[in-house]
Amino acid sequence: PRFDVDALPRLDAFLRALPGGVRYAVEFREPGWYLDETCAVLDAHGVAFCEHDLVPMSPPRLTGGFRYLRFHGAGARYGGRYGPGALDPVARDLLRTRRRGMDAYVFFNNDIGGHAVHDALTLRRALGEAMCLDTLQLDGQKPGATP
Repeated sequence: PRFDVDALPRLDAFLRALPGGVRYAVEFREPGWYLDETCAVLDAHGVAFCEHDLVPMSPPRLTGGFRYLRFHGAGARYGGRYGPGALDPVARDLLRTRRRGMDAYVFFNNDIGGHAVHDALTLRRALGEAMCLDTLQLDGQKPGATP
């Protein structure tokens, strides 16, 4: 929704109503939400300010104690491939995040044409991580649940 005078109290009430035990991130697509006051509300509930490419600005600061990055498409909304040139700097930034002991989650939504899978693999390679699906163990954990 667009930011207005009642937005922060409504956001606070919404976040208070969410069930516990799950990490949440909020993606704001309206630049008016990019305020320190928004960050304060998110932080009060341990919620990350989603970093994405539909608004040409970064969140004022990290919130929630973790990062959530969402890629919607390179050159075309929900399509196009980012490739190493765009993802290598992201990998370097994520490695700095890791060194600070902070978790980060990355979601590629550029799935028109299957680009999301290729970009995810490109990012993993840039992070120095191999993808071994046969050894992936979720131990019955719900996606997004905190261990």
